[in-house]
Amino acid sequence: MRQEQCEPVDDFISRLKNLVAKCQFRDNAEVEDRVLDQLIWGSNNSDIQKSLISRDKSLTLAVAIEIARSHEATSKHMKTLAGGSKSHQNDRSINAIRKEQEREFCQNCGKQHPRGKCQAYGTSCRKCGKANHWQSVDAMNE
Repeated sequence: MRQEQCEPVDDFISRLKNLVAKCQFRDNAEVEDRVLDQLIWGSNNSDIQKSLISRDKSLTLAVAIEIARSHEATSKHMKTLAGGSKSHQNDRSINAIRKEQEREFCQNCGKQHPRGKCQAYGTSCRKCGKANHWQSVDAMNE
């Protein structure tokens, strides 16, 4: 799976996690390894790929996500500093901030957070035993 041209890193990671969740891997470590591999090789940003590949073998998914986010933020900041139409850039910045602020209640954990940052990911429901959602949400969906 490849990251779309203008797709934010967090959205790409969400797509990866959703895809991997459909697979029936043995444990969470294997799931994280698959998402990490796809983050490295599926990224559309060669700087992110180089940075992640240059890390040692103990690179975790959490660290890789932070590195990718940092590269993305730096890249956006550099483009802003480089110039361009100020009003168009401001519109995009305002829309990006609004999108980040638009938080919906998550169907997996029941909390309100940005898309792709669900704490229930990688956990199992205590009620039904299925992955990536919590008992409190399982009870609401009955």
